[in-house]
Order: sequence, then C-alpha cells, then structure tokens
Amino acid sequence: MAGTAQRAVRGEREASAGRRSGGGGRYWLSCLLPDAPRLALVRLPRGHPSLSLPRLAKDGAIACKEGSSRNSLILDFVVSTSLHMTEPDLPLLVTWSFNETGNPSPGNLVKNQASSLMRSFFSGRISIFKNYQTPLFKIDRRNVDEEMVSLPIIGKSEEAMSNATTAFLFQLPKHLKPDGRQWVIVSDPAGVALRNIDHLIPADASRSFGPSSVDLYWTKISQAPDKSGKALATPGFWAVRFEHLELVLQQWQTVRAKTLGSSNEEVWTRTLEELPLTKRPFEKGEVVAPAMNRLDWEEAGNAAFVTVAGWPRKEARRFLEALYFGTYLGDDTGMILNILEA
Repeated sequence: MAGTAQRAVRGEREASAGRRSGGGGRYWLSCLLPDAPRLALVRLPRGHPSLSLPRLAKDGAIACKEGSSRNSLILDFVVSTSLHMTEPDLPLLVTWSFNETGNPSPGNLVKNQASSLMRSFFSGRISIFKNYQTPLFKIDRRNVDEEMVSLPIIGKSEEAMSNATTAFLFQLPKHLKPDGRQWVIVSDPAGVALRNIDHLIPADASRSFGPSSVDLYWTKISQAPDKSGKALATPGFWAVRFEHLELVLQQWQTVRAKTLGSSNEEVWTRTLEELPLTKRPFEKGEVVAPAMNRLDWEEAGNAAFVTVAGWPRKEARRFLEALYFGTYLGDDTGMILNILEA
C-alpha cells in the first residue's frame, strides 16, 4: 500500500466523543485512497485546521503513515508545514433589513437571524443589506458585514415592502463578488437557525465516489400543496452557486412577469421547475418552512433552520423570537426568567 494519500476524496469531522480517539484531541476522518478499494480511517493531529481537510482534495497535499488494525487501514496524518493547504470557499449567507421608515425596527427579524447563526457557529460569512445607516450591531461581529443600499419603496403596506425587496434581489449579483463556485445562501430575514447549518451544503466530492454535483438547493413548504396537490417551494431560504445566481434571478423575474396574480410561492416553484440546473431539496427535516395554519411544533423545533417568509410580520416576529429565546436563552432551570423576575 502506498504511504501517500494522493487525494482525500471524502471526509468529515467527527466531534462526538464516541468517534474521538483515545489519544485525546484527535479527530477521526474517513478518506478513500486512489490505490485502495476500501475505506481508510485517518487521524488528525491536535491543533490542525480540520474543517479544511475534507474539502482539500489536493494531489499530494496530505502525507500518511501506514499502520494496521484488524480489517481497516489506520493512517496517522503527517502534515508537512511546507505544504500549501488552501482554505475552501465558505458559503456566503445574504439577508436584508428594509423598512419604509429608513430606521431599524424595534423587533428586527434580521438581527434575530444573524445572532442565531453566530450562536450556532455558522462558518461562512453573513452579508446584511439595509436601507438605513444605523448599525444593527454596535460592536462589530466577526464575519458579519452590513451594507447600506438605496431602496425605493412605493407605499407603506407589506405588499409594497415585498415588491421593493424582490426588486432588490433581482439586482443582487451587482452587490456580491464571491468566487464563481462559491455557494450563496439567500435567506429571508424571517428565519432562525436552531443549530449549525454548515452541513446543509455538503462539500463537493470528486470523481465517482461522491454525490452528483448540485447547483441549487431549495426548501419545500411543509404540508402546503397548491390547488393541484403539488408541493410548493418557498423563496425564503435557498442556496445556489454564485456562477448560476444571475440565471436564477433572471428566470424568477421572467416567471413573475408572466404569472401576475400568483403567490410568491407559486412563482418560485415554477421558477425552480424551469431552471436548467441540477436542483435538490435540502435534507428532509433540516430546513423547515411551516405553513402558519398547519404548524407542526415538533418538526419546527427539530430543524436546523426555520423560515416563515410569507407570514404576516407580527406573527413571524413572535414565532421566531419564541424559537430563538427558547433555543439559546432558555433551559430547564429557568435561569433567564429568574434573572428578569428576581
């Protein structure tokens, strides 16, 4: 067996105690060697940037020392400091905070969402577009950018706000400059992360060992079929490679112009159907878009991300705040309540 793993094809970090090695501080990862038909286990030394290893797939980037253990090949990573290891392009999550007054609203949904992403250790960047100068966070947050844009709003109704926001989204590529293959997650502010969402977009696998390439991930609305019984998709949370973002938005704009009077969900569902891209829904139960009149509390509570784009603003705020505070500030001891009501 060759002593060098020429290509780390597939791997994942296992942080659970059950898969952690007895040496302490080492994480088991799996990798397929090009000259071996079987799966090999490899160990990562303490302090190494393990999150980048599964996505490296660089020839000769990882040197391995061969060992043996029963029927598996056990390899210890010997990482050379002279090797250049490129950090993968992390996803960019785009959201927004627009209102007719030009000031942040007291119950700001986007701040709730951004805070939940940070508390759940989202590894990508968060880009927040807004139409006011007041900072959402008075103290800068790492990997969180706030950018002011001009947003003409005609009227003060929720429909007027929705139309202005959609018009902005159609121009979104002009405001972004990621790498072509980088993932862009478009997230309506009416959403909250209940746990880490990094796993929603699996790392690309090379050759035939991994899943087929996907260009776009979308979210199904829970238990909300259209008149024909077909499942609807929500535009509240989706992800696409940046190189395809403009195509998606152009198609969305075209379908919207042809289907006046249709709901946002119907328009978005038809847009997805007509896109010439490889599409896949997010893993079942991981991203939940509950219908307001058919809410499954257990389903929502177990999800990694919940989006309620399309709900009335007041109901969306109350529901998402309940999920946020219950997830991050609540516990069986009632500590927060005891502090507030001492």
